[in-house]
Amino acid sequence: MSLAGLLRARRPAGGLRALITCLKWPEEDGSAAGVRTLGIVRSLVAAGTRVTVTAASEAGGGGGAASEGQARARTALRTAGASTACLPPNDSPRLAALLGSVRPGVVVFDRLACEEMFSHGVRAWAEGADGSGASGGFLPGGPVTVLDMQDCHSVRAAREAATRGRSWGEGLAAALGAWPDASSTLLQREMAAVRRSDCVWAVSDSEARTAKAWAGDQCGSDHGALVSTVGFAMSNFPPPRPLEQRSRSAAMIGTFLHAPNLDAVRWAVHELWPMVAREARRLDPSRPAPRLAVYGSHMTDKAVARVLSGTSRSALRDAGITLEGFAPSPDVLGEHRILFAPLRFGAGVKGKVLDAWRAGTPVVTTSFGAEGICQDAPSSSGVGIPKRGGVEQARWSGFWQCDSAELLATAAAELLTHDEMWQAHADRAQAAARAFADPARFEAGMEGALQLALDPEALLERRRSNHGQTLLWQSQLRATSFMSRFIELKEQSRKG
Repeated sequence: MSLAGLLRARRPAGGLRALITCLKWPEEDGSAAGVRTLGIVRSLVAAGTRVTVTAASEAGGGGGAASEGQARARTALRTAGASTACLPPNDSPRLAALLGSVRPGVVVFDRLACEEMFSHGVRAWAEGADGSGASGGFLPGGPVTVLDMQDCHSVRAAREAATRGRSWGEGLAAALGAWPDASSTLLQREMAAVRRSDCVWAVSDSEARTAKAWAGDQCGSDHGALVSTVGFAMSNFPPPRPLEQRSRSAAMIGTFLHAPNLDAVRWAVHELWPMVAREARRLDPSRPAPRLAVYGSHMTDKAVARVLSGTSRSALRDAGITLEGFAPSPDVLGEHRILFAPLRFGAGVKGKVLDAWRAGTPVVTTSFGAEGICQDAPSSSGVGIPKRGGVEQARWSGFWQCDSAELLATAAAELLTHDEMWQAHADRAQAAARAFADPARFEAGMEGALQLALDPEALLERRRSNHGQTLLWQSQLRATSFMSRFIELKEQSRKG
């Protein structure tokens, strides 16, 4: 049943209302996370849900590209049919007033930080008091709380840490085997947030399995959080550009605010692209060396300086590399022969891969770039990163298991040089995107949370069997709640 069909069947009095809390307005033109969040908003609105999205600060203040991006993001939310409201952290009266106005049946926390900042306030409002009434940890009513993970932050952090102090290739090999252990405070926080929530939305089946493991089954009858996959949805596939209308070049794309993207660009600039150019000339000396165009939002002078590391822009251009800056549309990927995504660490699903396939562009990437998209594909190191998704290995458009500089350079050079090989991969690009980013599958992932919101008895029964949730909301263990209140009181005393 579709989301709209579910709401029509239940016919909730006054309609179902959802509140989505974010730290920043989700930028659809700035990151894959923003694309996914806007997709969630549009699906909920189309189903008849009244959606309100919050951010910690007003858009448009301060000027600059970042401020303009935030202003566009807030406008896009309103165009999608959502209401918007500013919700700073550590302001309990403002949160309570907003909840009283919206009266949501579902509250979605966008990533770990929002759950830690706002979940205790949501419970306090649901109790109708200051929060002390739930000292035992059990909450009989109130909205369904959803942790939207976006990706496993602790996993990404462990992989990034494994690359530090190592060469490019050695760092990638180390990251392939990295996983957070019990000493990771970020893992502890993430596991706690999963257990505090009624539902968890993971970006891929592999991360859903991880979240289910974190939710655990410690007490026999403990159901834990209801975990589901809410990935990406794609429709309206344009006709892809034929080969003769594409330049003999590769594209890289991704926000410069995200460490994995910045690291990948640095590796490409300082080692990989010269290798690609040499291999392409070896394969076909009659052609000029291929070029690399780097796109990304928030390509500030500071971020560019980190990428260049002493290399000048003119030297970069001489090497066939240009920093193009913000791409107004992912359709720009259709102007190039391949998407080059040499990610040495990361987590979640890479939206850039899906955007490239939508444009009919093959992708050359590492096991991290394919994670969550390809089906049960082990890494070349033998570590076996789980990648359960909707695309079979044989149907991947491009090359996804390039876990060394040599493999990345060879794969990119071959697709940039061999026209028939490129065409064979390009022909299956859009089919690969459709296989993974199925709108029906996307909506199905949200259905469980809405069903609980429409059935208070089912929500109550689930909470009665969720011992882990009750334990973590017991008053003696509510560290994030009390820390937030401490910060709020401290800020109030300064203002006074």
